[in-house]
This record gives sequence, structure tokens and C-alpha cells, in this order.
Amino acid sequence: MMRSAKWWLGLGVFIGLSVLEGTVESANAKTVEWREEVALHDSGKIIVAWRVELVPGEPFGSMLGAKRFTFTHPTTGQPVVWENAGKIGSRLSPTLLDIDADRLFLVMHAQSPTDYSEMGCPTPPYFVFRYDSGTWVRVALADLPSRLSKANLLGYPGEQLIRESKGYVTAAQVEARFDALRKGGDTEHYGRIDRRIRNPLSEGCLKPERGYGPGSYARMRGTGNWLDKTEEEALKLLWGDRQGAKP
Repeated sequence: MMRSAKWWLGLGVFIGLSVLEGTVESANAKTVEWREEVALHDSGKIIVAWRVELVPGEPFGSMLGAKRFTFTHPTTGQPVVWENAGKIGSRLSPTLLDIDADRLFLVMHAQSPTDYSEMGCPTPPYFVFRYDSGTWVRVALADLPSRLSKANLLGYPGEQLIRESKGYVTAAQVEARFDALRKGGDTEHYGRIDRRIRNPLSEGCLKPERGYGPGSYARMRGTGNWLDKTEEEALKLLWGDRQGAKP
């Protein structure tokens, strides 16, 4: 499947260096570690400690494997951990971390079209988790408070920022990077949470029939990314006159 330059810009799967304890160690290292400031919607801040593993893969010779970050809960003072094993078909890339009424929320994109497809090709293309009783629990996008809308978690890539900042990325640097995406048209939904319905094919869905039923591929051809469609209009594009599950 041909992937556009915007796809790769949005997912940002670029591999480069390893930063250990704030210093650049080796271009051939297997891990990247850094600290990152996360600006919250209420002007607060969280310091996240990241660790990302790089494994052999195409198209750049290496790709993201297991990911993990840790931080201190801003109200309880307890340590919080998020991690993803990096198994193909379930890889997620965090893009927003915030807190509302003492509830932590984490929003992620699929790392690749394969992961997006295996996890059902949701539209809008976000995976939302809430931290409940020490566990990250997946919830519906509708459960994410509307005030939590701006991407604020760089994750990896960002290797140039990591290198320039000696392993400590500031909230201002993260904001500048996402601000560029918000001005990028089709990349805008990587920089903010856009709740409008999107054509799953425009997100790289490989098997739309898994989530949308037989014949959906033909119905979705040539329909663009649907950002100008209401949910009702998009559902008609997906299902025609048939009744179906809400995507």
C-alpha cells in the first residue's frame, strides 16, 4: 500500500540516535531515553521519563519496538507507568496526556496501518485510555473531556529535539512541533483531537470490512478524508441504507 509523505509526517516514524541519561551515546544504540515536559490544559506540568526500544524493520532499517514512560501523578504523588510491548498489531503512540478532575487521560494513535487495522480502524482515529485504580482502561472518545484537545506528548520521534536538548525536551519545544502539524491540513488531527469522522482508508486501514462490513471498501473509494462530513453523513457513506454498528 502506497503511503503518503503526510502519513509518515503524522506518525513520525523516524529512527536515529540513543539518548541515555541526557547524553547522546551512539547512533547504533538499541534504546532511546529522555525526559519530557508535558504541559497540562490547566497550566500545570508533568515530567515524563521515556524509554523506547528500536528493533530491526523497514523502511528505515529499524522501527519502534517496546515503549514505556513513567511520571508522578500530579495530585496523588503516586508513580504512574504506561507501557506498550511493541507487538505488531497492537502498537500505539501516545500523543496527549492530561488530567481532568483528578482523572488521568491518555490519547494515542496507531503506530502503523497494520496496528490501526488490527485494532478495528476506529474513526475518529484515536485510542483513549483513562487511569482507573492503578490501571489504564480503554474508554470511548466521548468519555474524553472536550477541554482536553491539544496534543502535548511528543514521544518518539523527536530525535533532533532530544539531541539538541541533551535529553530534556521542554513543553515549548513540544508545542512548536505540534503547532507545525496543526497548520498542515491533513496532518492537523495529529496535533489536536479532531472529533469529526474520518474515512478509515485515509488513515491506512488495510481491512475496512473488519470494522465496517462487506463491500465497504468500494463504498469508501474516492470519498476523501471526510473531515467535511457529519457523523450521520459518514455513516451513510459507510453503510448506505443498511443499519450497522456505529464505527
